[in-house]
Amino acid sequence: MTNSTTKYFKAIILILIGLLLNSVPQLYAQDLSAEVWYKRGNDWHKQKKYGYAVDCYDKAIKLNPDFSRAYFNRGSTRVNLNDFYKALEDFNKAIELDPNYKMAYYHRGFLKNGLGQHTSAIKDFDKVLELDSDFVVAYYNRGLANFKINNIADACEDWKISLRMGYSKAKLRIERYCG
Repeated sequence: MTNSTTKYFKAIILILIGLLLNSVPQLYAQDLSAEVWYKRGNDWHKQKKYGYAVDCYDKAIKLNPDFSRAYFNRGSTRVNLNDFYKALEDFNKAIELDPNYKMAYYHRGFLKNGLGQHTSAIKDFDKVLELDSDFVVAYYNRGLANFKINNIADACEDWKISLRMGYSKAKLRIERYCG
């Protein structure tokens, strides 16, 4: 064999080895469970690598389309990516799959309030409080939503409840708006 032929074959062998090595993680990754992908997404989220987290949640959901926690966490991650309407879709799906998913209602209400959907946000906070009457920040945030639609009496009542429950942030609102 000539020197150039030997170099050619060596290059082909190196390319084949590279392809083989690159495919091994992909073959392994296909065997991962939805729960493992979900946990990987959580790890990426904690590291603020939100794009990677969304990819992992996507894989978890593909493997288990009824995985409400994966929809919820993907929605929370999408909020960090300022992808608010896709986040709402994820919170909606989490609630559809688990109608008693308190945190999905809370985060959806919080997001809706930020998007100016105050009346709808109030309904979500109502549901949170129906599920857990001790969820102090739900009272506070429902108060903010009521305030935004000029329902001052209900806003003040919610802020007073949250203050009685120990949420000191409400005190400033009460002093400023509830005379």
